[in-house]
Amino acid sequence: YVLARNGCPFSTEPLHSGTVIHKTCVGINAQTIEMIIDLAPAAVVTASLTPHGYQDALDWEWDSAEQAERGYSIALASLRDAGVRVAVLSDVPYPPFNIPECVSADAGECSFPAPGEPGPLTLAAQELDGVELVDFRGYFCPEGRCEAVLGNVLVYRDNHITDSFAKTLALPLRDSLGL
Repeated sequence: YVLARNGCPFSTEPLHSGTVIHKTCVGINAQTIEMIIDLAPAAVVTASLTPHGYQDALDWEWDSAEQAERGYSIALASLRDAGVRVAVLSDVPYPPFNIPECVSADAGECSFPAPGEPGPLTLAAQELDGVELVDFRGYFCPEGRCEAVLGNVLVYRDNHITDSFAKTLALPLRDSLGL
């Protein structure tokens, strides 16, 4: 099953754009948590944009880093406490420019520095006993730089990774989850 809502992080804390609070995601996530618990899957794997990504792509933000981490922690703990295996994919580095445009312009240097601090979803996974963190940062940013092309595969299509690059992560994901 894929349970997703366009733009919604798997969090119990709402984001906002200026004075508009986006409560829809919180309601949908509450329903999603109930649905997952009812389905009793073998595992749940989740991922999210970093706060910078939500701000840049959607103009959405939390009031604080603590609020963001708390929202993820509550959602993840709800599943874990119901006996569901929970795995979190580490943050995908958010490119500061349009990678495909850079590569197509043959601009030469289309990499960017690896982010320093992990995002709130990664921090929540690190803090919660019984929640697994699958850390792909080394795949995106070998040697501290996030690459536009790895192994002749374009990594980003915009702020999302390409289908082709996602396929290169299938075996490492399988191995990390012990499947």
